Amino acid sequence: MGTYDYAIGNTTPKWDDHGGLIRLQQVMNTAAIIASNATLVAAAKITANDIIQCINVPAGFVVLSVGVNVSTAGTAGSTADFGLAGGTEIVAALDLVTTGYTVIAVNATWGFDNVSKLFTAADTIDVQYLANETIGEFTLTVVGYQL
Repeated sequence: MGTYDYAIGNTTPKWDDHGGLIRLQQVMNTAAIIASNATLVAAAKITANDIIQCINVPAGFVVLSVGVNVSTAGTAGSTADFGLAGGTEIVAALDLVTTGYTVIAVNATWGFDNVSKLFTAADTIDVQYLANETIGEFTLTVVGYQL
């Protein structure tokens, strides 16, 4: 199991990021992720339990909801956990084979209350692939606001 940085976004918010809704979005294309890292290239796959850092979030960011749109089916039977690396997940074992959009409301197991998740320190939102992955593409969308 490895952890690989494929994250977009800045951990330092701009002055105009405060107060309004912000949409953070990352396209997770398996071929592009593999090509971005020599270890993954050598393996020719994302190995089961690898963690891919997706979206950088600054301290003071509050996540309200997350959506995943699978546009190209992944390897047969593949699933992934979305949340914090090897830790608390917003959703566990999400199907990456069935195409379509899934909206996940943040819940009490992921956040500090029943509605949201406050990042008190800069961090990343991660995807942990639960099986070997060689194909597929999905878009991860996070909606929140900056305190």
